[in-house]
Amino acid sequence: MEMNNSLSLLTQRHMEHSPEWMVIGTSSRHGLLCLACGVELLEDPNTPTMKKKFLLGEMGPSFKDSSEVMTEFLISHEKFTWYLVDILFDIVQENNEHLTEKSSDVLLQVCCQLQSDELVYSLLQKVLKKIEASTDSQQCLSVLSLLSKLLDALPVLAQTLMEDNVDLLKFLTSELSSPDETISCLAIRLVTSLLVVPGLPSSDTIITEICRRLFDIITAASSQKIIQSAVGLLRSLTEVPEYVTVIVDVSFSSGHHTFASVMKKVLHTRKESLQISAVQIIGQLLSQSNNLQSLAEKLLDADMAEFLVEQLSTTNQVLLSSIFCSLLLLTESDKFFSKCHSVLGIDAILRAAEQCLAMNYFDALVYGLQLLCVIFEKHPEDQMLMSGPDLFKHSTVLLTKCVQLPESKLLLLGMRCLHNLFRKDYLPVPVDLPCLTIPVNAAVGVIAQFPRPLMRGVKRQHPQRREGDKQNSTNHKLAKQEEAILCCVQLIEKAFSIACAISDDASLYEESQFIAPSHEDGCHDNSSLSSYTNHLLGLLEKDIIPTVMINCGIFGEASGKLFTSFVRTLCHCCVMDVTVDFVEKLASSSFIQWALEIKSKYYTDSGLCLSVDDFIPSLCTKLLSPSPNPVPTSSLKAAMHHSRGAESLCKLLTEDPDMSIHKSSDQSEASILEIQDGCLAILYCAWMHDDRLVPEISLLEVLILYMTHRSGNKPSDTSLKHLLFLVASVSHAGNIAIQMEATLLHVIGEAHGPAIYTHNQQIIEWCYTCPGGTTRFASEMLELWVQNLKLRDGDDDEDGKVAEGKEVDFFTGFVSSNQKCLSGLLDLFITINSEETISKIIRILERLFEDASKNQASLSNLMDDIMEKLPRMQAKVLSSNKDVNTAAVSSGLISFLRLVTTVYTSCTDAQQVNSSDLKLIFHVVKLLGPPESEETTDIQPDQSLVMLNYLTIILLQSSGSGDSRVASVMLSSESLLSSLQETITSNQGRRLDVLYTTQKKVRYQSIYIIALLVKLCASFKLKPSLLLKIDADVILKSLMDKDLCVKVITIQLLTILLDVGFASPLVHTTEGAQQRSRPDIDVGLHLSASTLRSVFFILQNMLLQGSDFLSWNCVMCLSSLQQYVSKKNSHLADHLLKQPWNGFLIQCSLNFHQDSVPPAWLLQLLSLIPAAPSKSLGCLLQSIVQQDIQTQDYRVVAATMNLISQRRDDITWSTQLTAATRVWLEGARDYIHNSSSNSLVEILYLDDVVLSSDLTTEMNTLPSMERQAEELHEFMSAV
Repeated sequence: MEMNNSLSLLTQRHMEHSPEWMVIGTSSRHGLLCLACGVELLEDPNTPTMKKKFLLGEMGPSFKDSSEVMTEFLISHEKFTWYLVDILFDIVQENNEHLTEKSSDVLLQVCCQLQSDELVYSLLQKVLKKIEASTDSQQCLSVLSLLSKLLDALPVLAQTLMEDNVDLLKFLTSELSSPDETISCLAIRLVTSLLVVPGLPSSDTIITEICRRLFDIITAASSQKIIQSAVGLLRSLTEVPEYVTVIVDVSFSSGHHTFASVMKKVLHTRKESLQISAVQIIGQLLSQSNNLQSLAEKLLDADMAEFLVEQLSTTNQVLLSSIFCSLLLLTESDKFFSKCHSVLGIDAILRAAEQCLAMNYFDALVYGLQLLCVIFEKHPEDQMLMSGPDLFKHSTVLLTKCVQLPESKLLLLGMRCLHNLFRKDYLPVPVDLPCLTIPVNAAVGVIAQFPRPLMRGVKRQHPQRREGDKQNSTNHKLAKQEEAILCCVQLIEKAFSIACAISDDASLYEESQFIAPSHEDGCHDNSSLSSYTNHLLGLLEKDIIPTVMINCGIFGEASGKLFTSFVRTLCHCCVMDVTVDFVEKLASSSFIQWALEIKSKYYTDSGLCLSVDDFIPSLCTKLLSPSPNPVPTSSLKAAMHHSRGAESLCKLLTEDPDMSIHKSSDQSEASILEIQDGCLAILYCAWMHDDRLVPEISLLEVLILYMTHRSGNKPSDTSLKHLLFLVASVSHAGNIAIQMEATLLHVIGEAHGPAIYTHNQQIIEWCYTCPGGTTRFASEMLELWVQNLKLRDGDDDEDGKVAEGKEVDFFTGFVSSNQKCLSGLLDLFITINSEETISKIIRILERLFEDASKNQASLSNLMDDIMEKLPRMQAKVLSSNKDVNTAAVSSGLISFLRLVTTVYTSCTDAQQVNSSDLKLIFHVVKLLGPPESEETTDIQPDQSLVMLNYLTIILLQSSGSGDSRVASVMLSSESLLSSLQETITSNQGRRLDVLYTTQKKVRYQSIYIIALLVKLCASFKLKPSLLLKIDADVILKSLMDKDLCVKVITIQLLTILLDVGFASPLVHTTEGAQQRSRPDIDVGLHLSASTLRSVFFILQNMLLQGSDFLSWNCVMCLSSLQQYVSKKNSHLADHLLKQPWNGFLIQCSLNFHQDSVPPAWLLQLLSLIPAAPSKSLGCLLQSIVQQDIQTQDYRVVAATMNLISQRRDDITWSTQLTAATRVWLEGARDYIHNSSSNSLVEILYLDDVVLSSDLTTEMNTLPSMERQAEELHEFMSAV
C-alpha cells in the first residue's frame, strides 16, 4: 500500500526524468519521490487537492531528513529551486485550508536549508506585495501566517522589515483589534516579532497605539487565547527599555483603560500562565522605569499591591517569585508603607514564604526573604506591623528554619531578616524571650561550624582546574563566610540591644514568678531577662568572640561593618548589668589594645571610631565601678575622642597643662586635666589586666613627665591611685631616681590609703622593694592587701583543708623571699583588730610553713622570725578572746592554735615554755572543760581536735625541755580530765569506729594526751586532780583498728602503762570478770594473762603489716610487755618468749630485709627475742656498721647498741666485723654527744593528729645511750 502511494506521485513523464531527481520519501523507508514529478503535479491545476497535500507532506520531511543532500541538489539546480518557490508561494496565496500550511512548511524548509539572502528577500517582497494588494485582511491571512513563520525561523528578517517597511507595522497595528480572532492573534504575533528588534525602536505614536489597542483587547476579549497573546505582546514590549516610558504614559492616561485595571483583570483569571505574565509585566515596568518612585506610587494608588498579595495563595513557584519581585520593587515607594500594604500583606507573605520552604521552592524563597527583609527594615515605627504575638513568633520560626538551611544565600537572607525583625516596636508585650533566643542560637550555630581561621575550611578544587579558578572559588567561599559572620554579629548586636531596651523599659517585660526547668538538660530556660542575657553572653564568649578575633586579619571589604557591630555588641555588654567577670575577661584578653588598634587602622570609618569611643569608656567604667570615686565617663570619652591609639594616650599625658593646646575656656569641652585623668584610667585598666598597650620603658618615661608637670597641681585621689599602680608596674623597666620615688611618695602621703590602693601584686612588690619606700606606707598597703585578699574556698575534705587562690600563691612566695614583708605581716597580726584579717594572716602563715617544709633553709629562717614574735602574737590572741563563757569559740583562735601547732611541729629543738604559752594553755584548758554558762555555745569536734593537738604539741615540747608546768596545769584541771574521760568512754559503738571521722580523731587524740600525762606524772611525780578509768576491752579493740594513728596511739598508751606497771595515779585500767577467769595465773597481774597474751599476739601480727613507724612502736611495746610480765609472772614470760611463732617471725623478717639495711624495729626485735642464728646476726651487724652513722636514724643507733649489748655472746666476731664495729662505736659516741635531748623524739602531724614517733623510754634517752656506748667501747676493746 505504501509503495502504491509512492508510485501515485509519479507522472507519465517520469521516465524522461534523470535519476538525480529521485529522493527518499517518508511514506515508506524504501519509497522514492521524484522532485520533477512533484513539481509537475503541484503546477497542474487538475491535480486533486488531497494528492497535492499528500505530496507536500512527503516533500517537507524529505528535505529535512536528507538536508545535506537536498541542500546540494537545490544549490546545483538554482532555476528549479526558484521555480519551486514560486509554485509553493502560489499555493500559499490560494488560501486553501488544506494546502496553505503544508506549502508554507515546505517553503520555509527550502529557505532555511539554502540560507540564500536573495531567495529569502525575493520571497519577502512577494509577501509584502500580496499584503499591500489585499483589500481585506482575510485575503492575506495565509501570507501573514507565512510571514509569521519566516520571522520565527529567521528573526533577522524583522530588522529588514522594520527598516524598509514602516507601513507594515501600521497595518498590523490596525489589525490588532480585528474582530477575527485568528487575524488578531496573528497580528499580535507579528507585532511581537517586529518590536523586539534591539536598537530599532518604533515611534512613540505606534507604541502608544499598540498599547491602547492591547488594553482594549484584554479588557473586552473573552477568549483566553487572545488575552494570552495580548499579554504576551505587552510583556515583550516591557522588556525593551525604550518602550517603558511610552507604556507608562499610556497606562495611566485618561480616557482609556488603565494599566492597573487591565492587570487586575488578568490577575483575576484562573490561568496561572496569564497571572505570571501579568506579574512579570508589572515587575518589568518597575525595574525598567526611569522614575520608579512615581510609577510605584501610581500602582499603589491603584491598589495593585493588594491584588498581588491576593495571588500569594498559589503553589506555582514562578508566580510566587514574580509576585515577590514585584512587591519588592513597590517597596521602593514610601506609599507602600503609608497605605499599610506592609501591614495588610505581612501575614500572606509569611505564609507564602513558609510554603516555599515546605515545597523546596528555594528560588522563590530568596525573593520572599528579600521582601521580608525590606519590610522589616523600612516599616515606620508609628505603625503596628505585627497584629499579635503569634505573628512575631511565626516570623522567628520561619526565619530560624531558613538560617538552618545549607544554601548560603538563604542563610544570609534569614539572618538579615532576623536582624531587621529584632526591633522594639515589633516585639510583643510582654516580650517572649525564648522566641528571641532560638533564632540567635541557630545563627551562632552556623558560624560555630566554620573553621578557625576561615581559610583552613576552603576545600581544594579539582587538580585539573586552572589556578585562577581555584583562587576564585576560594575567595567566593571566604566572602560568603565573612558575610555570614557579619550578619550573625549584627543579629546578636540587635539581641543585646533588645535586652538593653527591656532593662530600660520595665513595661516591655514581666518577670515570671516561676521558671520551669528545661526538658533537655535540666537547667532553666531563657524566660527570664537575666537568663536571656547570660545566655547571650555565653554565645558571645564561646563562639562570636573567638570567631571574630581569630579572623581579624582575614576579613575583607566587610571588616569595617563587622568590627562596628562587634564593638557595639561589646559596648552593650558593658552598659548592661552583667557580671564583672565578663568585662574582666575582655580586659584580660587585650580588648582595650585591640580596640585602639582597630580605631587607628580604620580611622576614616567614623561609625567604627564612635563605637570604639563608646566601648572603651564603658568597659573602663564597668571595671572601675567597685571603686568609691571612679573617673567620670566624660573624662574617659574625652580621652578617647582626642586619641587615635595607645601612643596618643601616652602623648596626651606628657602635655603640660599650662601649655596644652587642649586647654579651652568652653565649659562644654573637657580640659586637659580631665583628658589626662581619662588617659590614666584607661592605661590603669589595661595594665591591671596585663594588657600592655605600650612598652614598659615608654610608659615609664611618660609617667615621669606627667609627675613633673603635675608636681604643683596635685591629681585627685583616683588619679593618684592609677598613677601609683602604673609606676609600681613599670618601675623595674628602668632606673628611676630615688628622689622621683620620694616625690611620688610625698604626694601620696597626704592621701587616704584605701583611696589610692589597688589590689594587685605589683603594688605590694613595689612597696617592699623600692629604695625610697617608707615603712608606714608599706604597712598600710600590706594591711589593705591582706584585707582585700580573696581566698578561693574549695570543697573541704575530712582534714578541713581549704584551697587558696593564685593571689595566696603569689603572696606566700613573695613573703618567703622578702624578710621585710614577713616581718611586716607578723607586726600586722599583732596590731590589727580585725578577726577576719587575722584569720587571713594565719592562712598565709600556714601556707608558708607548707611551702617552706620542702626547703630546710627557708624553714629555718621562717621559724626564727615567727618564734621571735610568737609571744606577742599569743598575747594578741588572748586579748581578743578574753570572755570564754558568753560566746562561741572564735575562728581566729582556732586558726591560731592550728598555726602554733604547725610551728612547734616544725621545730627541730625543744622550745622553752614561756608565760604567754601558759596563759594560752590555761585558756584552752578552760575552753575544753564543761561550759560554765548556758549561753556558751558547744565546741564543735573540729575545734576540739585543734585544741587537743595544741595541748599535745605543747606537752611534747615541755617534756623534751624538762618543764613540768604544762602538765601541772592540765593535771590540776578537773574539768579537763573529766572531759577527756567522757570523750574516751562515750560513743564507743562500732559505727563510730568504721570511718576515721573527726569525732574519732578527737577521741584518740584525747587518749594520746592521757598517755603523755601518764608519762609526765611518772617523770615529775605529779598528782592529778582526777583518776581516769580505761577498760582493757577499749585497748584491745583499738589495737585492731584499721587506722594507723589509732594503732600507734593505743600502742604508746599501753607502752607507758606497762612501763609504770599500771600504777599511774592518773589512769586505772579495768577488766571484766569473765576475762579474769584464772586467778592462779592472773595473780599479781593488773590485766589477765589471757589479755596480755592477746596483746602479745596482736603486736606480733602488726610487725609484718609494712609500716616501720608502726613496727617500731610494736617492738617497744613488746619490750615493755616482756619486762612487765617478767617482773610479775616469770612463767608467763617464758611461755610468751618460747612460742614457735617467734622464730618464724624472726626468720620472715630477716628474709624480707636480707638485701637492704635492716630497720630499727628488727634490730630491737632481735635483741628482745633470741631466735636468730649467730651467722645471721653477724651479717646483719656487718651491714649496719659499714654505713655512715651520721646518716642513720637515732632509733637505728640505739637499737644496734642494744643488740650488741644483749647478743654479744651470740655474735661471731671476725676481724673485719670487730674493726668496723669499733669505728662505728667511735662515731656513735660523737653522734650522741652532738645530739640534743629532744632530737631523739620525732613529732609527727598525721591526718590532723599530733603524735611522736615514740614516747621516749629509758633505752632511747641520751644518758642511757651514752652509758651503753661506753660499756660497748670497753667490750670491743677486749674482743
